[in-house]
Amino acid sequence: MYTLFLSSCVQRFDPPSPCSVSSGGVDFSPCARLLALGSGDGGCYLYDLRRVGGYLGRLGEDSNVSSSSSFPVTDVSFCASGRRLACGTQVWDST
Repeated sequence: MYTLFLSSCVQRFDPPSPCSVSSGGVDFSPCARLLALGSGDGGCYLYDLRRVGGYLGRLGEDSNVSSSSSFPVTDVSFCASGRRLACGTQVWDST
C-alpha cells in the first residue's frame, strides 16, 4: 500500500504461497480496518490494516463456502455495514 502524499510504500500485503493475486479484485472495508484481495487461485484473502503483515486468512477453504479454484476471484466488495464480503468471478460460456 502506498501513500500518495509521500509517494512511498507504507505496507506490503504478501499472500501466502502459492497464491496469485495478479487477476484479483481489491476492496477496503467501510471502516478502513480490513483489506480484501481476490486471487488467481480462486480464494479471497483478508488482511487487518492495523497490523504489519496483518494476514487474517483465506476465504473459500471452508466446506460451507462455495469456491471454485479453477476460476480467479476478479471482484471483491464489502457491503455498506462491512459485515459481509462478496467475492466473485466471471465465467463465460462460449457455447
